[in-house]
Amino acid sequence: MDFESINSVNDLIDYNNSTSSKDKKNEEIKGQILELVTEFGPAAVTEIVSDTLSKLIALHDRMADSEFENGDKDSTIAWSEDSARLGIAKAIVDSVEF
Repeated sequence: MDFESINSVNDLIDYNNSTSSKDKKNEEIKGQILELVTEFGPAAVTEIVSDTLSKLIALHDRMADSEFENGDKDSTIAWSEDSARLGIAKAIVDSVEF
């Protein structure tokens, strides 16, 4: 499973519990980030973080919609609040200039 195929909490838990896959993927990502920072400077990291936050926001929004459809008010609020917090974090990251 890759990060793009995560569409639910259970998918995320399964992805995180896959230790050998996780370790391998982490090393691969570290290498890619190091290459980008070496080539493009620290602005590359803010792009990576911003993109990651965008994907997390989208996941949280989908989960909030799903929980709303299931009638779970508390869960809908929790996913929505976290999405808003991630949006604030993204705004901060996007405001960083080099």
